[in-house]
Amino acid sequence: HLAILDLLQIPAGLIVLTKTDLVTDATWLDLVEADIRAVVKGTVMQDVPLVRVSAKNKTGLDNLLEELSKILQTEPARTDLGRPRLPIDRVFSMAGFGTVVTGTLTDGSLSVGDEVEILPGGAKGRVRGLQTHKKKEERALTGSRTAVNISGIAAEDIRRGEVVVHPDQYQATRRADVRLRLLGDITGPLKHASEVKVFLGTAETIASVRILGAEELAPGQEGWVQLELREPLVAVRGDRLILRRPSPGETLGGGSIVDPHPKERHKRFDETVLRSLESLAQGSPAEILLEAALALGPSPAKEVIARSRLEFGNAQSALDELLGNGQLLNLDEGPR
Repeated sequence: HLAILDLLQIPAGLIVLTKTDLVTDATWLDLVEADIRAVVKGTVMQDVPLVRVSAKNKTGLDNLLEELSKILQTEPARTDLGRPRLPIDRVFSMAGFGTVVTGTLTDGSLSVGDEVEILPGGAKGRVRGLQTHKKKEERALTGSRTAVNISGIAAEDIRRGEVVVHPDQYQATRRADVRLRLLGDITGPLKHASEVKVFLGTAETIASVRILGAEELAPGQEGWVQLELREPLVAVRGDRLILRRPSPGETLGGGSIVDPHPKERHKRFDETVLRSLESLAQGSPAEILLEAALALGPSPAKEVIARSRLEFGNAQSALDELLGNGQLLNLDEGPR
């Protein structure tokens, strides 16, 4: 679990040492805490607070609440790009309400009355009601745990792993370019054409791994891979995923999606492809936007910006820069 938290690069955390009432010697608790710190060293949990708690004696609870409050106050809000996306983790039907799905809203907002689409299935309906933490809302915001009552779609036509979106804002994909990091303690290298389980959001599917620029990836190594997905998934640039070996079951590693819609199967040892992927992963806003434009071909500016996943202000500045230096051409005589 710690390895998966690290692979997903979870930005904030808290370690809770529970049942401390069972230990009468404080020195023993100090040793346990030292062991925990040693285990999490070098991971995203390395510097997070550690709180000692006893639910039985009610000790440490105030400190726990205080630390949780600090995390909520200091961590930046989730980026809202205005394109709602709710990966579904549960779906059920309620008498008098109909179809209900739950999940965490990872982008944008949903409002009562919104038309929605379920991807990759494609069914369309409308938001009949919203709840966040069991409280009715007219609008659900980015980052909130949300229950969505949807009219016009039967519960049996929706499954876990699908995504609630606004129509025409996302496309499912069967191929993705990924920067992958393998765990150092896996049983062996990841070979080209291996089959893996892919976990993205609430979705799970099988994929074939095409390793780019190398014959295989060794334990602990990073590299570029192109995933050929057995079932379509909804993904955007920057999404993090986990790869597991199907049999025997083993967590292999994880990474970040750099291009969720590559136009073609890449030549495995093409230096131009590798440079393009590096540009997408580490480039400036202008370089990222240019790669998005090259991938799409002649397209409306709003579609290029949407594909880039850049914040609108940064994307607009990058677009002006690319138009100004002639790297992009505006084919529309009217305003962008």
